[in-house]
Amino acid sequence: MANAQRKVAEDQHALELTRARIYAYVHALQPLDGCEVMDGYQRGRELVTILAETSEGYDMPRRRLTLDECADVVTFMHTSEPRNRATFYKDLPGRPSIECGLHIVLCTIEKTLRSPPAAFASRRRVA
Repeated sequence: MANAQRKVAEDQHALELTRARIYAYVHALQPLDGCEVMDGYQRGRELVTILAETSEGYDMPRRRLTLDECADVVTFMHTSEPRNRATFYKDLPGRPSIECGLHIVLCTIEKTLRSPPAAFASRRRVA
């Protein structure tokens, strides 16, 4: 991973790639102090990493999340805290934006929730 980070830091355009930003976000987090690490946390973290891996260029991740996967990502997000609170929302020179990575993950969740599977959508209309 260190070689990949060095490569990103050498290329200014690579800092803006979706993959780099998502990785910056996920690596800037740790389990919330005092909370037991749950299965949902682990699954959510893994899914965020998969979102990074399925990203090309500046586009949103190609991987679509299911509703259950969205729940796991939200579990990961609300049971995490920044490793370094002082720099979490600061764009540091030579580093991809952690905040942009956060927003990409949130937009991916939103996309799923706004276009749920047909079965979920039909149940929602009946209720």
